[in-house]
Amino acid sequence: MIEDTKASVGAVIVTGIPGAGKSTIARALAGRQQFGAHLDIDAIYDLIVGGIVFRSDSPAEDWWQLELARAHVATLATSFAQHGVLPVVDDVIADRGVLDGYVRRLPHPVRLIVLAPHLEVVLQRDATRSKHVAERWAYLAEPMSRELAGVGLWLDTSTLDVRATLAMIDSGRNNALLP
Repeated sequence: MIEDTKASVGAVIVTGIPGAGKSTIARALAGRQQFGAHLDIDAIYDLIVGGIVFRSDSPAEDWWQLELARAHVATLATSFAQHGVLPVVDDVIADRGVLDGYVRRLPHPVRLIVLAPHLEVVLQRDATRSKHVAERWAYLAEPMSRELAGVGLWLDTSTLDVRATLAMIDSGRNNALLP
């Protein structure tokens, strides 16, 4: 039986442009916790199977379903944290408004990890994947670096593997903490 008596463990957000390694790092980070959950925004968004309106070329007002998915990620994160399971959220956060929405809704303390490999590296990595997304979404690198500059732990993972990235996260844990 799950008990509601455990103290909240907070939440971690892993972000970066598509192809930066968010899912790999978020899953690895959650997997090495005593209790950890990888909350992939894409998996939650994919639960909507009828009437999907969000597309990369849609106007922002059509992105309400993405905001709905984010609200559900935050709800899941809160539930997991209340039960002693560290939620590791995996989402592309390219503006401060989205980040602020998560910070308001996620259990505290909230840590932000921004994976920021060089764009050329992201495109090279993406070429080896079955799901090619980096080139289509590469434009998000500029607003992300402008909007989130100085917030959380930024890591240039261009030359880092998973183990080295996790070691950098461990050593920069306090820098990832959001107010």
